[in-house]
Amino acid sequence: MIIVLNNFNLKVNLFNSVLTQTWVELQKNLQCNPDTVLFNTVVDPNQFKNLIEKTNKEFGFNWKLNPKTQEDYNSMHKDIEIASNENKAKLQKVHNLLHVYENKHDSSATQLQLVWSDSLGKFYKKKSIKVAMPNKINSFLKQVKRGDVILGYPHVGKSPESCLKQNDNTKLYQTCRLHDTVATDIVLILKDTICSSTESELLEWYDANKDSIANTFTKEDMLKYHGYAKIGEVADVSMLSEIEKLKNFKYLELQI
Repeated sequence: MIIVLNNFNLKVNLFNSVLTQTWVELQKNLQCNPDTVLFNTVVDPNQFKNLIEKTNKEFGFNWKLNPKTQEDYNSMHKDIEIASNENKAKLQKVHNLLHVYENKHDSSATQLQLVWSDSLGKFYKKKSIKVAMPNKINSFLKQVKRGDVILGYPHVGKSPESCLKQNDNTKLYQTCRLHDTVATDIVLILKDTICSSTESELLEWYDANKDSIANTFTKEDMLKYHGYAKIGEVADVSMLSEIEKLKNFKYLELQI
């Protein structure tokens, strides 16, 4: 697979796996290029403030213009989660920035995400933009290295690990979702990363919040889908150093 980012042709060696093939088939069915690149670096507070103000006016939310606490962020997530599917699509930009804003506090990016945001609108109610995770897959990896390519998180909501770390334990039946779906987005890992929660921590969290989870998922599935869904590796990792310097992406293309 080739990812074209401006003048760079980044080759990715895709795995010969059921998981990878499921994602490839979804992409071939849609035949649609990504339209946004997101580095998880610090979000400009003024940019985020302006976007929040615009979102409040359009959707009638009462979000703080300068959210600072995890409670503020959790409240914003809850509003997005109960939006209609059509509005969730419209809220994708602010939702993506919210995830980065609440988690990232330094200028060094650890990942680059290719996002199908505006371009997927033409498939609304016409084609599926996500498919069920195949049954015959191994448990997700608990660590990834620079150059690895993984599937992006497919839901509006949070993984069990995010809920645990952000102390977001209310209405988990609404908020908490396993990575049990294959969607379009992919993530290029720029820095070696490991899961921030152990299996024992997740099991303890599950038992403490099982009433709020309300049988949404099992412990076994939670552990299986905890981690990183890796589908390939960048062939020449040295190219990432040049791509990291890019500020604007004027041309994006996916060649499979």
